[in-house]
Amino acid sequence: MRRLTVALAWLVWVGWLAACAPEPSLPRADSGPLSHAVSVFSNGWHTAIIVPRRELVATGLVPEAE
Repeated sequence: MRRLTVALAWLVWVGWLAACAPEPSLPRADSGPLSHAVSVFSNGWHTAIIVPRRELVATGLVPEAE
């Protein structure tokens, strides 16, 4: 019974933390171009999504692209 109480208390605590977490800061929906050039490459085993660097830098979401 004690384990059940501890587990429920933990779940309530984690839920409370998740509810109080700030919203992620994403770019505004109307910023930037409405279309992006994206390529998909596959070698039969792995697949890669290729995005031009200038578009990554423009979003600011990937600071390593600069």
